[in-house]
Amino acid sequence: MEVQLFIQVMNFLRQESERQLLLKKYAELEGLLRDASANPESNFSDEIFGSKERLKSYLLHNNPSKMGEDAFCVFKKFDTNDVFGEPAANFIDFLFKAKPNDYLSLSNAIGVKSKMLSKQLSAVSQFYEVFEQVIIADLIDNPEPNSMHSGLYLFFEGDLTVKSISELERYTRIWNGIIQSFTELSGCENQELEFTSLQDKSNVLGVTMEESTLDAFMRGSLGILSALYIIEKIRKIQLDLSPLILSNDYFQMLEDEIEGIIDNTATAVVEELIDAYYKADPADVETVSENLNRSLKQILNFAEKGGRFECMPIAGSLEGEALNKGLADSFLNIRQNQRSSVREPKQKLAAETELSH
Repeated sequence: MEVQLFIQVMNFLRQESERQLLLKKYAELEGLLRDASANPESNFSDEIFGSKERLKSYLLHNNPSKMGEDAFCVFKKFDTNDVFGEPAANFIDFLFKAKPNDYLSLSNAIGVKSKMLSKQLSAVSQFYEVFEQVIIADLIDNPEPNSMHSGLYLFFEGDLTVKSISELERYTRIWNGIIQSFTELSGCENQELEFTSLQDKSNVLGVTMEESTLDAFMRGSLGILSALYIIEKIRKIQLDLSPLILSNDYFQMLEDEIEGIIDNTATAVVEELIDAYYKADPADVETVSENLNRSLKQILNFAEKGGRFECMPIAGSLEGEALNKGLADSFLNIRQNQRSSVREPKQKLAAETELSH
């Protein structure tokens, strides 16, 4: 039993050593903080926020505590510097609250963590070269039961924060349908869709997916989310028009325009997905297209209401990593636009109040 726990821990560390994703996220944040410190006249706040949140997200969703209590106790003997999992994420929160604008100090602190992680991963890599020669092969190759080789994490945030069991059941049912539509597209109908994690407070669900299904999902999501830019512009016009008494119902006309944009975008994206991924019976293509069209609109609605997702493509997949980066940038832009939309009415009200005095 102790040997199996040790192997489980080593498999986790080995995967981190091979993928280098966590190290890259630490390095990215450190670099942005260093640039912000060296260029105080420039505004790096949004880039730093996005990088910090991506690092925290990765730490929480690749949390070694998911291996189980016994394995985690073994793991803590290796991670004496708390560079993995929830302790590292908590440290980052504490650090940014304590010194929110001291970019030099923040950069140095994140740099220390990054160097510690680099040394640990290097040691794991060297150790494993010897370890493979003396341990039974079938034990080494026994995968960690809860590891996610490819898949995505769904963040139920904003208006979508899960408040009850019934809401959780509804959201999982909706997303099961969305994922199923993409498995039909990629030809992985027999794939088992298993929700692998529900984290307290952050309301996160993890879904294991085949690589081809995940690629199709990311490509489709990028396509439908592209419509949000023009939709947000129209929403702002509707907001400006709402106080006016007009002879025509321009609000509803703009609402109809939004529906048209969503329909046209979804239709175009579905056509691209079918051309790129669908290889099954042509007689079923209409049903698959309808399911995809509905799923894309549900993904758009999910993002508009404050939800987001982070994908985990197969290590070394350049296309997967590029699609994932595009999605991360899209969600960052969506949140920036939403925060701007909240600020603008307040600023406008303040200006009007000042003019009235």
